[in-house]
Amino acid sequence: MAKSAIDEQTVVNTATIADMFGVQDRRVRQMVEEEIIQKVGHGRFNLKDTVKRYITYLKLQNEKNGEKEFEESFEHEKYLHEQSKRQRTEIEVAQLLNRVHDSADVERVLNHMLTAFRSKILSVPSKLATQLTNKESAEDIQEILTKNMHEILMELSDYDPSRFIKVDEDDEEEGEASGEEKDS
Repeated sequence: MAKSAIDEQTVVNTATIADMFGVQDRRVRQMVEEEIIQKVGHGRFNLKDTVKRYITYLKLQNEKNGEKEFEESFEHEKYLHEQSKRQRTEIEVAQLLNRVHDSADVERVLNHMLTAFRSKILSVPSKLATQLTNKESAEDIQEILTKNMHEILMELSDYDPSRFIKVDEDDEEEGEASGEEKDS
């Protein structure tokens, strides 16, 4: 049996088109209804024209999918951008309400508090030495030590959100300068 060459006049049936495109016969009929491909007769198709039309259809579908993916990607990026703007605004509002603080401000305040605490703790021996030399009972000594330790610890427990409000260096220098002038 000799194989025939495919030319402009080659006509095939629905089953052959379905087999070539890897679809069911019903899908071939749907493509005819959707005007993706055209019949030349009842259940008959011009092979070359049908393949060209199907390839064109696939290319268009691929371009549409690419555009859709691009639009979805763009929409997703836009969503992420809006979400980050919202988070930033929420943080700024929380800062205004003193619910969150800038890490540099927290570091500055804690360094100040811990330095003051260290100084007070280190001053306890010299401050209490003279008071404790006159005491003979352990209960009296313990009472004086406990009282002084509680005073020092109260300073650490005194949380004041206004301490975390960032003060410009120029404002600090002006405040210090005016404070020095008042002391003089």
